[in-house]
Amino acid sequence: MAITALRLENFGDPGLSETDLLARLAWLRDVIGPRLERFLGYYRNPTSGLAEAYPCPPRAHFACRPFRQFQELGLPARITGFRRAADGSAACGPAGEIQRKEVVIENDIAWRMDTLVDFAAARVPGITSTAADPARRTVLTPVIAAILDAAICGGGGCVQLLQALALEGLIGGSAWVQVRPSAELLGRLQGVAESVDAPASAAEIRRWLTLEVNSARGVCSMGRGGQGSCEAPAYIGVLRDAAPAGGLTGAGFLQRVRAWFGGGASADGPAAEQFSFDLFGANLWQRYDRGVLVEEGDNPLGVVPFVRYENASDPAAGTRVGPAGSAAVDVGLGDVEPLIGLQDELNTRLSDRAYRVTMSSFRMFLGKGIDDFVKRPIGPGQMWGTDNTSATIETFGGDQTTPSEDSHINEVREALDKISGVPPVAAGVLREKLGNLTSAIALRITLIALLARTERKRAALTQTMGELVRMVLGILDAAGVVKSLPEERGIDVNWPTALPESDMDRLTEAQVKLALGIPRNVVLTELGYGEVAEQAPAIAPEGNGELSPTA
Repeated sequence: MAITALRLENFGDPGLSETDLLARLAWLRDVIGPRLERFLGYYRNPTSGLAEAYPCPPRAHFACRPFRQFQELGLPARITGFRRAADGSAACGPAGEIQRKEVVIENDIAWRMDTLVDFAAARVPGITSTAADPARRTVLTPVIAAILDAAICGGGGCVQLLQALALEGLIGGSAWVQVRPSAELLGRLQGVAESVDAPASAAEIRRWLTLEVNSARGVCSMGRGGQGSCEAPAYIGVLRDAAPAGGLTGAGFLQRVRAWFGGGASADGPAAEQFSFDLFGANLWQRYDRGVLVEEGDNPLGVVPFVRYENASDPAAGTRVGPAGSAAVDVGLGDVEPLIGLQDELNTRLSDRAYRVTMSSFRMFLGKGIDDFVKRPIGPGQMWGTDNTSATIETFGGDQTTPSEDSHINEVREALDKISGVPPVAAGVLREKLGNLTSAIALRITLIALLARTERKRAALTQTMGELVRMVLGILDAAGVVKSLPEERGIDVNWPTALPESDMDRLTEAQVKLALGIPRNVVLTELGYGEVAEQAPAIAPEGNGELSPTA
């Protein structure tokens, strides 16, 4: 008989509660996970086969496209042809005689989020060490760049790491960076291998460790102020099986969400057999499979190898209560959630307009007193004849202007602009009302909300990178790979401007700064070149064929 009690006493921490851990995992699986999956669905808007999910309503096959999009979840049944469940969570079957109409989905959420990511982390910022000694700063700066380049996010290094963090934060509110040490580094920390010289390239850093971005859908923290605290967590739990109990939709899911937002809590705590997860502490890690401890080992890193990125803090996080009276898991605030209602309204009006255009954009004919009218061809040069003097042909239909409909759609789009802070001009779409944007000041005023959001996201990314570099440099120092003092592990991040600039303007500004006495390396870092070591004089051939230094 399997023993399902968690072996948390092995951590030697009386404050680590099994009830609190299981309650947090349950909240992560049953409430946080489904909510963030829905936000991700609105961002990606994936397509599924219509026939596989729900059969077409009777007599509506001619109007059915062979796919269904995720954002149709927010459309009314009069458009989709599917009735909703009693709790309104999802379409669950044909809506009687209602036929599926033209469904138009314009995913305004995706391009706005992608534009925010492009503005915040399109290029790698200039990152330098803050060590007081210039010699140490010269040694540590390339090591820091190599650490951030060790990310495995699509193999793109630092820029992919920053973009993955920014995008996960926009969708789910937060994300986690996990430090994955190699077996060789673990051996060094355990005293098995000898010390090595400092690595000089990103390829050599990857020999020791890699960085991986984890979604907030499967990670929760415990201890030291909780998940919303800036302090490093005492323990991290990572769900390996994050399938929610009861599915993503339905009455059970809505009840859990209402209880979470309303502060309600279940009196019965979850059972350990429901979870497969990993638990990380500063000195020990454990792996559980359906509540059974299957693997355990020491953590020679000496720290919990996770660093949190938070898009925006949730002011109501401390007032929510999870199962069994535990603290609810806080994942911060994302940018997708506020846009969902307006996105549904926009898709509804666009679908209504598409149906109206289909029904009235072409002329239809009503023939009276003409034999076989429906079989007669209609076209240029066609002649009809009839002996019925009362025969008539009437036309109806034709496109008509609807100013109120167009105005409503434009107002919805403007509301999306205001809430997201991303106007169409940020994606290169110019409208007549913008006027002349040749002035840099006029462009800044137009994009003032987007630039403010960009600065907030960059500040959060800077904090995450700083904590990550401090952690990794401490690990490498303990392993004897790269020696550094605690005060030498800070970083200075110089972000490039988010607005388009002329290269000549930037170079002219750099010359003015040099003339004012600003250090050369600082100016080069602002230009994106980083610190450049002084080079030896170039060698040029003289007239007699010998080489000598140039003047």
